[in-house]
Amino acid sequence: MLSFAFNLSVILGSFLLFILVYILVFFFRFLRKINVQDKDKDAALIQYQQNLFYVFISIFAITLVNFSIRTISSITFFEINIFYLQGVLALLYITAIFVNLNLLLDKKGFFPLITFIYAAIALPLTFFWLKTNIFEGFHPLIPNYLLVKLCKGLWIFTGIIFCLASSFLRKRKESNEIYREYYFGVNKLYIYYLLSQIISMFFTSTILDYGFAAELLFSIPNLFLMFILTETDFVSIQHYKKPYLYLKQRIIFRMIISLAVIIIISLELVNYATIFIVKAELVSAKKAAFFNISSQLKKDIINYYDDKKQELWGYINKTSESHSFYYLGISLFNDLQKIKGLKKVLIFNARGEPTLEISDNNLNFSYSSEKSEQYAPYIEECRAKGFRYSFDQTNKNLELTLLQFQVNKGIISKNAFIKENDISESMSSEIWEELKKNGIINNQGLLTEAFKPTDIQFKLPLQPKYEKYMQYVLGILRPITGFVIAFYEPANLYQLVKNYSFERNGEIQLYNSDYSLIYSSYFVDSFKEELNKGKYLEIQDKLPITSMIIVVKQPEADAFTGLQKAQYNSFFFTTLAIVTFLLIAFLFLRIIEKPLRALQEGAKIIGKGDLNHEILIKEKNEFYELAIAFNNMVNDLKKLQKEQLKKEQILSITQLSVGLNHEINNPVATIMMGSQLVLKLFEKIDLSNEQELRSKMEVIQNTAKQIHEESRRVAKIIKDIQHINEPIIEDYVDGIKMVKVKFD
Repeated sequence: MLSFAFNLSVILGSFLLFILVYILVFFFRFLRKINVQDKDKDAALIQYQQNLFYVFISIFAITLVNFSIRTISSITFFEINIFYLQGVLALLYITAIFVNLNLLLDKKGFFPLITFIYAAIALPLTFFWLKTNIFEGFHPLIPNYLLVKLCKGLWIFTGIIFCLASSFLRKRKESNEIYREYYFGVNKLYIYYLLSQIISMFFTSTILDYGFAAELLFSIPNLFLMFILTETDFVSIQHYKKPYLYLKQRIIFRMIISLAVIIIISLELVNYATIFIVKAELVSAKKAAFFNISSQLKKDIINYYDDKKQELWGYINKTSESHSFYYLGISLFNDLQKIKGLKKVLIFNARGEPTLEISDNNLNFSYSSEKSEQYAPYIEECRAKGFRYSFDQTNKNLELTLLQFQVNKGIISKNAFIKENDISESMSSEIWEELKKNGIINNQGLLTEAFKPTDIQFKLPLQPKYEKYMQYVLGILRPITGFVIAFYEPANLYQLVKNYSFERNGEIQLYNSDYSLIYSSYFVDSFKEELNKGKYLEIQDKLPITSMIIVVKQPEADAFTGLQKAQYNSFFFTTLAIVTFLLIAFLFLRIIEKPLRALQEGAKIIGKGDLNHEILIKEKNEFYELAIAFNNMVNDLKKLQKEQLKKEQILSITQLSVGLNHEINNPVATIMMGSQLVLKLFEKIDLSNEQELRSKMEVIQNTAKQIHEESRRVAKIIKDIQHINEPIIEDYVDGIKMVKVKFD
């Protein structure tokens, strides 16, 4: 069955690969547009971003191969040798080391040297790996999984060292604070990513487990933030120091991620709920089938013991009537080879003391009494039940314990069944009457032919209240003369169990009461236990009469093969739906971001004063309408600007005219008054009066000078008007403003 760790790892792995593809596509398009000669771009920054592109390529390749190895190992029906992929993964880690070294350098001139060093190291190692793993058979110097871990550890260590060195060197060389913080922010996130790779090194390197899921969970945000820092225009130094601020400020991104998480959780819950319900039904059906197998096997085992008991009883009854147990021993010794599977027989007297040991090559009449304590439980149970079925785990023997007795041919009185402190005289009489009533004894107290002590199924017809005295009463009717314990080969018992084995690693096990294994129809080795990880569907059923326990079990992976295939299909389509949703979500994000960026860029251009710029959005959607509204707003702003300019021009002219009127009127009035005075003087001048003439000529001369000065003043005013840069606005009269013109 697919575990939660498997599901989580596949979802996170698919999500990370999708993000990496998205990042690589962006970098490819981004770097194609960059012109190194651009004045706004720093050559070292461009080289760093190109090297970062190679880093993302190496991460994508490593993630893809590692994810493939773990997926193949986790899914049982994939029969693909992963050691080829492990060799490729080790080579990718070595390649990534030199890619990290390239990230440290900011000049293209080092690239050929790095390539040469990489080829000098990687090619011999690759040839040696091919030689020891393929060309000359599979004889690796070290296990491939260990090789992968070693290369991965070296990649992590060197990557951290190179990032720290890169941050230190660029901090010393870079004078631009923005670029310096950008380098430091990206290197810091890359170090966090490399540190997250250490998590899975403490777990297995070949399956999708919680270690790999945790590694992915920490890798995704760090790689995505590295991409965000490169993809987003500079906002502030604080964003480079705390890159998660980008995510906080992106409402649409947070909305899509939240929606994606909700959908993933919902789909997984539905998937698990469906699988749980179906699995519960299958578990019930499987256990019912297992109990059916167990019931049939129990019948066969009991019948097998009963057959052996009947066979042995036949030999006992031949001698019990007229011969001693010594004669029985000799008879069994002679016929031991004829009784199939019989290995040894022990004979005990009525007190439970061992007297004979019979085997195929030995008849010991002086059998040691030291074994009496060992077999005391056998004797006691047989005395109580009439027989005992058991299995000797140590010696691998099927054991059968029986009574040896003689039928009582004397008269049985009504007081024959009295037992001190247990069966009273009246109760003994009741038992006697019960036996007489059912024809076991006659009126004289003699046993009739209805009494069949050798019949396995025979039971005394007593009332239930006398059931517990059954063996005691039988002991009176047929007194015990001894006990026989027979030991059989277990091969036939094993075959019975094996006959019920079923396909797909179905296993039937027999245990003793202490849960020591007697037999398994499918002995499992350590590899199978590791493969199934101890996950079995099983039932336990006690075998009546014997002390054995039957266990029917099957690995869950085999028991739920159909369900597992359905789960694989369900999980495949669920994962496909999640990845498809993520693809649609990111496309939707790009669809939203593209017009938003166009609006943002347009706002920047217009903000710089270019009101003729028009924002163009091709798709006719809400953003198209927003762009039209924005363009209309700019056009309205242009109209308002023109109207305002016109008003300002009129106002300027008005203010200028007021100022000119104020400044020019004074000299003009002086000129007019002077010219009128000259004209009047000329009209009243008396040429005959020389003194008067001289006086008026002086007035005319002074007036002419004054006219000349005022004319120069007017010319100066007109000249100064042409050079006004910062006019001084002052109040004139009645709220009218005027432009004050300064004169030397």
